[in-house]
Amino acid sequence: MALANVAALLSKYGKKILIVDFDLEAPGIENYFKENVLNYNKNGVSISLNKINSDFKFSRSRAECNGLLEIIEDIAEEENKINWKNCLMSVNSSKHNIKLDILPAGKEASEYASKLKSDKEASDYASKLQRINWDFLFNERDLANKLETIRNEWKNEYDFIFVDSRTGISDIGGICTIYLPDIVAFLFTTNQASLLGCTDVIRRAKAARKKLPYDRTSLITIPIPSRDVSIYERDSSYSWRPVFDVELAEFFNDWLPIGTPIRTVIETFIIPFFPYWSFGDRLPVIEEGTSNAIGKSYENIALLLLGNFDLSKVKTGLTTQDIDNIIEKKEIKPSSKLPNMEIENYLKERVEDQIQYYSVVSRRNRLLYFTTITFQIFLGAYLPISTRVSVPINAELQISLIGAFIIILTGLQAVGNFKEKWISYRKTAEKIKQEKFRFLTMSDKYKEEEFAYFVTKMEEIFANENAEWINISKKESKA
Repeated sequence: MALANVAALLSKYGKKILIVDFDLEAPGIENYFKENVLNYNKNGVSISLNKINSDFKFSRSRAECNGLLEIIEDIAEEENKINWKNCLMSVNSSKHNIKLDILPAGKEASEYASKLKSDKEASDYASKLQRINWDFLFNERDLANKLETIRNEWKNEYDFIFVDSRTGISDIGGICTIYLPDIVAFLFTTNQASLLGCTDVIRRAKAARKKLPYDRTSLITIPIPSRDVSIYERDSSYSWRPVFDVELAEFFNDWLPIGTPIRTVIETFIIPFFPYWSFGDRLPVIEEGTSNAIGKSYENIALLLLGNFDLSKVKTGLTTQDIDNIIEKKEIKPSSKLPNMEIENYLKERVEDQIQYYSVVSRRNRLLYFTTITFQIFLGAYLPISTRVSVPINAELQISLIGAFIIILTGLQAVGNFKEKWISYRKTAEKIKQEKFRFLTMSDKYKEEEFAYFVTKMEEIFANENAEWINISKKESKA
C-alpha cells in the first residue's frame, strides 16, 4: 500500500515510474489501481467494492501478458524468448495526471474475480512458482548477471523503479534487498518481532551488498514505522520512541546530516493506522489527497525520494515549489501559492490536536497533584489527633496505617511527577496557543515569513516537548 501510494505521487509529479511485483507469493500490486477491487458473485453471495474517484485505465490485464515468473522460466529453459518490455501493464489516469508501468508477478489465466471460480486456473500460477529452483538458476543459468542486465535496462528507462518484495529471509527477499535496490524502505510495527526482525534482515542485506561483484553504492535504508496508533494510544505509542532512537540510529548514517534528531525524522514518515483505509486496496493520496494524516506520510516519503534525501524538501504544509522558493530566499505569499485548506488542515490536525492533548494531560496531572497533596495534608494533620480519638482499632496500628498512607502518597508524587507534568504541559499548551494567535493575527515575523515560519516554530515546540518528556521519564525511572 505504501509502495503504490508513493509511486502514484511521484508519477503525479511527472516522474517516469516502473513498479515490479516481486512479491511472487502474494502477487497483485496492480489491484491498487483497479476501479473494481473485488467483484465477487458465487453461490448466491455477491460483493462489489468500488474505488472512489478512480479512472485508472489498464493497457491490458495479467491474463494478457507474461510476468516475472515467465521471465524466470524463460531464463531457466535458456530460450531467450521473453523480454521484460513485452510484459508491462501500462496504467494511466487522465483525471489525476498519473501514468506508470507495472511488471506483474506472473501471468494469470483470468482476472481476480474470475479466478475465484476455477481452482485449476488458480493452481497454474502456484505450480509455476513451486517449480522455481533458485540455486539452479544462480549456479547453472547465471541469473545474477541476467538480473544485472535487466536492472540496468530499468534504470535507463525510468526515473524510479519500485520493487515490491516478500518480507523475511528468503531467496526472493535476498534478490530484492541485496541484488536489485539502491534504497530499501523497510516498514515495521511496534513490537520486538517486527522491529528486530526487520533490522536483522537489513543488516544482513547491507553486509551481503558489500560482497557483490558489481558496481554498487552502499545500500541506503529508510526505516518506516507503520500501523502507528498514536492517535488512539498516545502514551503507549510514545513509549516506543526511545527504542527507535537506539535500534534505528545506524540506518540513517548514509543520508541524515549529523546532529539531526533521529526521532523528529522518524515521526515525519510514520504511517498511522486508520481502520477506514484497512478495507480493500486503497490509494488515499488519490481518494482524499495528502491533507489527511496517512496521505501526508506517503507524501513525505515521496518528497524525500524526489529531493534526493534533502530533508528541506519534505512536506511541511508547503508545495515543493514553495519550499524551493524559501530555500532560495524568495518572497512567497501563502494566499496565492498555498491552498488555504492546507493551512486549515495543519491547524486542525496538528496544532489543535496538540493543544487539546496538552490541555487534557495538564488538567489530569493537576487533579492528581491536588488530590494526593490534599490527602497528604489531611492525614498529616490527623496523625497527632489520632492518638486521642477512640477508634475500634489499636492506636499503634492506626498510626502505622496513617504513616504508610502518607509514604504511599509521597511515593506516588515522586514517581508520577504530577506537579512537574502539570506545569510543563500547561506551559506547552499556552505556548502553542500563543504562537497560533500570532500567526492568525500576522504579527511579528509572520508578516514576512508567514506559514513556513509558523510550521517551523510549531515543530520546534513539539520537538522540545518530546525532549522534555524523555527527561521526565528518566526521572520517573530513577524514582
